[in-house]
Amino acid sequence: ELDAQALWIHRKHESLAEIFGSAPVAVAHARSHATTTVKAFTAHLAAGHEYLVPGEGLTAADILFVHCCNWGESIGWADDWKDVTLDAYLARCR
Repeated sequence: ELDAQALWIHRKHESLAEIFGSAPVAVAHARSHATTTVKAFTAHLAAGHEYLVPGEGLTAADILFVHCCNWGESIGWADDWKDVTLDAYLARCR
């Protein structure tokens, strides 16, 4: 969801707009979707879970999520989802 339905929309229609065409409304919606998705994961973490898959420690899901958060930071979207719980999680995973 986060990578395919949000970050890649930005990549295609903003960063590579000369190839795929500019689509500012789609990019704005993708950014909103990314924020909703990250906030859902953050709520899961705030409920007392150290990682995304309860009881499993660091998993591939965490690696992909941190990658997506890094990507979001690189394009300026992370300010929308700034949170101390998320920051602590990212520090733990990185």
